[in-house]
Amino acid sequence: MTDRQKDPITGNPRYGEKTQERVKVLLKKHDILIAAIQAIFESNANSSSNGSSGSGDGAAVVETIKESVRKQAEQEQIEKEMKQKEMEHNLLDQKKRDELKAQEEADRRREEMEQEQREREALSRRAEEARRARLDAERLEQERQARADYSWMQSIPKGPDGVRTILHQQLKVSAPSDAEYRTAVRSLHTIFGQIVARPEEPKFRRIRRNHAAFVQDVGRHAGGKELLVAAGFRLDRVDGVPSFFSREPDLETDMDAWSEWFDTLKATLQILSDE
Repeated sequence: MTDRQKDPITGNPRYGEKTQERVKVLLKKHDILIAAIQAIFESNANSSSNGSSGSGDGAAVVETIKESVRKQAEQEQIEKEMKQKEMEHNLLDQKKRDELKAQEEADRRREEMEQEQREREALSRRAEEARRARLDAERLEQERQARADYSWMQSIPKGPDGVRTILHQQLKVSAPSDAEYRTAVRSLHTIFGQIVARPEEPKFRRIRRNHAAFVQDVGRHAGGKELLVAAGFRLDRVDGVPSFFSREPDLETDMDAWSEWFDTLKATLQILSDE
């Protein structure tokens, strides 16, 4: 492309692709016409030198021009079809490349999603395994603690005699001072006094194992918790909380058991009162 065919400022072509194509066609036809004219003049010159009229040669020249134009038109058509096919081929290739790129992107995204799903499932499995391991550990610990508690409760003497023995031989001995021993006795007296006054009320018969006031006044001393067991309390889980609980027998179905249970409570209260 010559400098005259370009914009002097931008350097871009002055004409669009369609205009350039039309110009090329005209130039080709111009070349054909020039060639035909030269052929006519050459034919006339030859006819003059040979002494012939040249009318037949003129007709032949015209046919030659027509044939040249026809061939040129065929060639242009072929080139046009080839260009069209090339464009279609390029478009098809581009479409295939776009489809391939889209498929690759879809495959990549699917793989990412599958990987994320696998990671979520693995995380969920690990969490579930950890949860089960924790529950198993808690269950084993509860079972171990239950066995230890059972053995401990079995070792404690029961009934009023057991209460009296534990009070004098353990609690009184283990309390650091007489004042702390008196505090423990008063706290126990309050507990059993509430139960005897209202034996049907469960809240008075339940003492949380780690209740701060109970631990401070009674539970931290040897014999404090043992006295509860001797008086009929059992280690249990009430609403999921480890507690000392005195379970009331059914008065209607087992009068003897209820009487024995209540007599032990009253006897314990009396022993504490005597202190």
